Parts: sequence; structure tokens; C-alpha cells
Amino acid sequence: MDPLGRYQKHGAMEVTGTDVWESTLIRWLTPLDENAQQFQARLGLFHQQIEFTFLNGEKKGPPTLDLAEYDQYLIYINTRNNRIDYVEFTLRKLSRSYRGVVHYRDYKQVQGMLMPFWIGIGSDLAGPEFDHYFVIDHIEFSGLD
Repeated sequence: MDPLGRYQKHGAMEVTGTDVWESTLIRWLTPLDENAQQFQARLGLFHQQIEFTFLNGEKKGPPTLDLAEYDQYLIYINTRNNRIDYVEFTLRKLSRSYRGVVHYRDYKQVQGMLMPFWIGIGSDLAGPEFDHYFVIDHIEFSGLD
């Protein structure tokens, strides 16, 4: 998965940024009072370890993913730069069959690796409207405690 071994020397990825919900209907289903909330996340790279904290002090996680047997994912890789531009997905347990697209943009170097600093979730490849997106302020790779 990491042919150059860059991730192997790190145990975790720490991310801070802003979680934004543009859809009033979808935001109504979330625990957030505002459409934008600052967050901090710590993700284990080799273990299922995720801690997500809204910077108002509310902790979330570890999230659990109950993926249906037939969920599908289609990854679009840009052949000019070998970056993931989109991931099209269906989640069958959410509203019987929710279809969406994750868009990755604004790639920047972080400790020798390119990472997306904008991640948006919308209903189609064309965009430009997104129901939910993350604007990343900071990414750092570190060891696990």
C-alpha cells in the first residue's frame, strides 16, 4: 500500500480543520448547532484507532462503520499526477442506498507526502455543490502513544 515505506515510520496522523455542513436537511440530522465547527482528529495508521474531537470540547468516536455487504466504491485516480481525485460510493444502510462522491483537492506536501487539504462530499462528480466538506488547517504524522 505504501511502496516507498513513507508511512511505516509513523503510527498516527493528526489533523485539525473545519467541518462544514452546507445542507440544512442533512445538518438537521447531525449533532452540530452551527454549520461550521473546528475539529481535531487523531487516526492510527496501522490500528483501528480514531479519536475525533470538536474543539468546543465534544468528543466523538471511535466511529463505527457498519458497511452493508454490497456497498460499492469506485476510485478515480488522475493519471497525470497519480492522485486520487474522487471516490464514488454507495452506502446501502443509509436511506437504503445513499450514493455520493468524495472529492479530494488542494494537495500539499506534509513530511514528504502529498495530502489533500480539502475533502468534499457531494452527490455527483461534477460538483460544484457539496453537502459536507472539510477544510484542513494542519496535518502531522507522529508516533502512537
